[in-house]
Amino acid sequence: MGKLFKVNMSLSSSYYLDASIIFSLFFIMGFISLYQSLKPEFSALFCELEANEIDLTICDSEDKAA
Repeated sequence: MGKLFKVNMSLSSSYYLDASIIFSLFFIMGFISLYQSLKPEFSALFCELEANEIDLTICDSEDKAA
């Protein structure tokens, strides 16, 4: 019975490890997809904030291309 209990405990710890790895991968994938979807807004905000201090021709060329 003790041997069976040890086998069950090792299986459950393996399942917890797999679940934590899968959760971490989904969290990282969600963060990357959120960043990819919000990247245009971040770049537009960066251009607006920096336009007052520095003459950015990059922002002007991006606006003309779009």
